[in-house]
Amino acid sequence: MPVPDRPFRNPAGLPATGFRLGPASAVSRFKARPDQPAFRHVESFMTRPPSNSGNPRPSGSPEPLGRRDSVRKVPGGGHPRSGPEAERVRPPQGGRSGRSGRSDSPGRSGHPGGPGRSGSPARGGRHFRGGDEGTVTLYRPELLAPAGGPGSFAAAVEAGADAVYVGLKSLSARALAENFTVGELGGAISEAHRRGVNVYVAANSLVKEGEMREALTLLNAAAGEGPDAFIVQDLGLAGLCRRFFPEIPLHASTLAAVHTVEGLAVLEALGFERAVLPRETGYRELEHMAFGGPIDVEIFVHGALCFSFSGLCLFSSFLGGRSALRGACTQPCRRAYANMGRRDTFFSAADFQAAQYVRDLMRLPVRAYKIEGRMKGPDYVERAVKAYRLLIDNAAGDFEGALEAAAALLDDAPQRRRCGGFVRGAPQFHDASMFSGSSVSGVRIGRLRPRDGGWSAVLLERPLRIRDRLRAVGARGGEGVSFKLGEMRLADAGARGAASAGGAGPAGGGGIADAADSGRYAADVPHDAADVPRDAADVPRDGDGVSRGAEGVPRGAEGVPRDSAVVPHDAEAGALLPADASPGDDLKAAPAGAEVEIFIGGKEGFAGAGILYRTGSSAEEKAWTAGGTVRAVLNAASKAPKRLPKLPAGIEAALKPRAGGAGRQGRGRGPASKIWYWLEDAKDIRAVAPLSPARVILPLNAYNVKEIGKRRVKGLVRTVWSLPPLVYPPEGPRLRTLASQLMGKGFGEFMCATLSGAALVMEAAGERTPQIYADHRMGFLNRFAADALHSVGIDAACVSAEVDAETWNRLRDATCRGKTLCYLSGRPALFTSRMVPAVKRGAVESPRGERFWAARDGEAFVLLPEARVFMGGFLKGPELPNLAGYIVDLRREKDPGTAAMSMRKAAAEGRRAAGTGFNFKRGLG
Repeated sequence: MPVPDRPFRNPAGLPATGFRLGPASAVSRFKARPDQPAFRHVESFMTRPPSNSGNPRPSGSPEPLGRRDSVRKVPGGGHPRSGPEAERVRPPQGGRSGRSGRSDSPGRSGHPGGPGRSGSPARGGRHFRGGDEGTVTLYRPELLAPAGGPGSFAAAVEAGADAVYVGLKSLSARALAENFTVGELGGAISEAHRRGVNVYVAANSLVKEGEMREALTLLNAAAGEGPDAFIVQDLGLAGLCRRFFPEIPLHASTLAAVHTVEGLAVLEALGFERAVLPRETGYRELEHMAFGGPIDVEIFVHGALCFSFSGLCLFSSFLGGRSALRGACTQPCRRAYANMGRRDTFFSAADFQAAQYVRDLMRLPVRAYKIEGRMKGPDYVERAVKAYRLLIDNAAGDFEGALEAAAALLDDAPQRRRCGGFVRGAPQFHDASMFSGSSVSGVRIGRLRPRDGGWSAVLLERPLRIRDRLRAVGARGGEGVSFKLGEMRLADAGARGAASAGGAGPAGGGGIADAADSGRYAADVPHDAADVPRDAADVPRDGDGVSRGAEGVPRGAEGVPRDSAVVPHDAEAGALLPADASPGDDLKAAPAGAEVEIFIGGKEGFAGAGILYRTGSSAEEKAWTAGGTVRAVLNAASKAPKRLPKLPAGIEAALKPRAGGAGRQGRGRGPASKIWYWLEDAKDIRAVAPLSPARVILPLNAYNVKEIGKRRVKGLVRTVWSLPPLVYPPEGPRLRTLASQLMGKGFGEFMCATLSGAALVMEAAGERTPQIYADHRMGFLNRFAADALHSVGIDAACVSAEVDAETWNRLRDATCRGKTLCYLSGRPALFTSRMVPAVKRGAVESPRGERFWAARDGEAFVLLPEARVFMGGFLKGPELPNLAGYIVDLRREKDPGTAAMSMRKAAAEGRRAAGTGFNFKRGLG
């Protein structure tokens, strides 16, 4: 199978100053392991000169806009949407009113299309990459669509997607989606390749030790169908894919939480060819990674946002054993919580929409624009793909007109209130949340008014059909009640507005071209103009920053303009009222403008008044699933073998237990002698020093570095420095400087939560060789993941805090390369977020009485459980092979010394201490 080109590389043009790949290099550990690829660093964000500098793309890279090297070429011609080798556009002149001297473009001076200050030679003025003065180069991305099932797959392909990502029945981070069998995957790939569309298989779940055989059996069968890439989160699974399926490119899932150029270099060392960047990535950060990264990058442009940073959420797992990192998230962030007498959805984020930023984003060499939504139906997929297809294809032409048409499409796609996400920088949470409102993902249909007998009246703002999937939300918000519409009748005022509805409805000739509302985007946070991507068609605003409709009327909290044009779709044809309809008549369909009554009787907790949303269109789903594309997929699936092929002998051999498991080992010196105490303040070292800890872990910050240098604490114990989970600029350079200073003073041990943090330490090391440990957030649930971390310089990897007893016992019988750690006790961060929610001081309490506390960890906001975690099962029976220590996290304890003594006694006596066992006994889903 041909491997797609990877044009957005940087083999020349961005020198890797300060790093050598030789025996004396700071990353020589990679050379010491000849079976692993070499690690390659690039320069840091704050020190690298402007990436464009007025020069064209480095040699070896593709031509910009129009070239689609990643798309499979069809025999006899190119991709149906392939265009010229390059297109250049003249940027808007002048800038926004009141902002003279700045152009309508993203970034600061010295970046692609970035605005400079007029007449400021020091800042370089305006810079436009390539071409004549006054033009900019746009890079055409691959439009990547979700497909949770065959119907959504058909909608994506026929709506104009360049590639589609799908999940299998297991291994998917969207386990609750319909997903594909291997036979259906083969049919989908065949049909997609016939149309010149790529198919990527999302195997992006963390894999437990006992599941690796099943996972490889499934991927071995999937590889035989010829997918264009595997999307993987688990580093152990990625290593095995690279070893046994080298012809299939690897894409790193957003759940890998890599968010820096240095982290991308680690992914390259692990064999990845593309990284899906977290949705929390801002424009400046994206610019740096797109131009400076050694592998391709892919970004989200539309879909749901999580309150927690991608890959760092333990909330669902902590509350019920359903892991978000394994596709089983129960979305506890969408629920209402109580805080200081107020009950609200403090952690429910709005949906992300980057439509208004597409032309600005196309100035960056991003490989793919990704639409989130494998849990959504064909109606959502079709509209979202068509919208972004319009924007990409018209970026060099009538972008403002395309934006209007795209807005009309997206307004009719089931989703939550929309916001600009992190493109402009980290938003204030009240602008990026469903705060004080419903968390429903759907299209607003209208306001419900109670009637007798379980009926409610509604003046339709959009067409409605029998068997549409609906959700009715009460006046106080909340989750509401879901149902399929079974009964609908014409209300007494049913004819009101129905005649005019035909003009804007599907049968009346209206639609996309007639859309006039220019205020369809939810409010974004005003930022400094130099950081904000601006466009002539950007969101109209008043001084309060609230987006408004074409007539200046603020939209409702649900984010749906009341005067939106209805997008014509075949499945909605014939939605006009019958000519002889009279009040009380049963209806199969009704247009926008009609007043109808619907039956919601028997829905517990709903009083009949509130807001009605359509969450899915059964008519459209039926139309898609009955179409030719789905028939072709299912026909191919029916001819596929019913059993998966057996694993090759090489894979079977790799899965066999290694010699040296814990079954033949004792406890050594005992757990009490191996405790690592994780403290918040260097002054607390004196409280735990009498307990003779194996290590003390301290957060890497200027205060602790200064304090550790004082005579009263220096040299008492061995110190490990923990980096914060997020190391974005400008914090990254400061941490790098502190780490370098510490290594110069003899401190050489560091702990990291992400690959980006580990890469920062390696970069700071220079000629030195630090010891680097991975904490409990690095996703170690199988021995192959520990091997992968060891291969890129991680000296000890901590077992995931989500581990269950079955996986723990299997790991004890395995042998990992490198040392291991265990998170014995503490209050792990359940959320790690770049957003600050509107919670006040005091506890946040769930409806079941669980209590949580908000805190800061570096530049991140974290949510901590009041209940302490204690993994007592770790202390029973043999310990893990090559165990380096048990981590006791005391960072949020009022009296660290007393808590440390309690934990030490429990470890020494092998007894249970106070706290929850997390998933250890209940299992991990």
